[in-house]
Amino acid sequence: MSGRRMRNAIHDILTEAGENVNGDLNVVIAGLCNIYSNYVTTYEEYQVQRYEGASTLYGPHTLDAYINQYSNLARKISTNESVDPGPNPPDLRSKQITLITSVPYETPLFGYRFGDVIIDANNEYIPGSTVNVSYVCGNPRNNLMTGSTFVKVEYRDPPDFEWKLIATDADWETKFFWKKIHVMLQQSICIVEWEIPKEITIGDYHIVHQGYYKEIGRAHV
Repeated sequence: MSGRRMRNAIHDILTEAGENVNGDLNVVIAGLCNIYSNYVTTYEEYQVQRYEGASTLYGPHTLDAYINQYSNLARKISTNESVDPGPNPPDLRSKQITLITSVPYETPLFGYRFGDVIIDANNEYIPGSTVNVSYVCGNPRNNLMTGSTFVKVEYRDPPDFEWKLIATDADWETKFFWKKIHVMLQQSICIVEWEIPKEITIGDYHIVHQGYYKEIGRAHV
């Protein structure tokens, strides 16, 4: 019912603004709130306080607030007017705490350097098989690689023989594992698995791991 009331309100606003000339205007709600808003029930449903009503976090007039704001946006869209961005949310980063300690230091496995390959890939694979490689690496918490990736699978494009990115750790076909080998020495390895797609182009590929490590005596990675 909440969605129906919101759609009807926006439909009426756009119709009054002349956006429904042919009578085929269809209002669609895409609920991409990422759970910050939780449920949005009607005023009447909120009074009953069953699961949905009790999970409407911002009170009985939440739906009315949504309808008010979206109706205003609909008017602005129809008249091509700008919208006041409103106040900026407070920056609370300086007040946040964490119980996870930072990485104190790290050392590579004996006989290796950070970034060295421990188990390399075979020279050839068939589509549908799985590649497993491992590296000497640092703790992923040194840098979460936000906006980047711990893993890159690249294909050497024949025309210019440049490496072309085809997969990262965000793809279903790749898996990235981190394993601590020695607690006192803070030694770690990273394992990468790549499930080769069956429809892949035959050619040359390589797997790249990228990350950060913290050496003894250095305050930063």
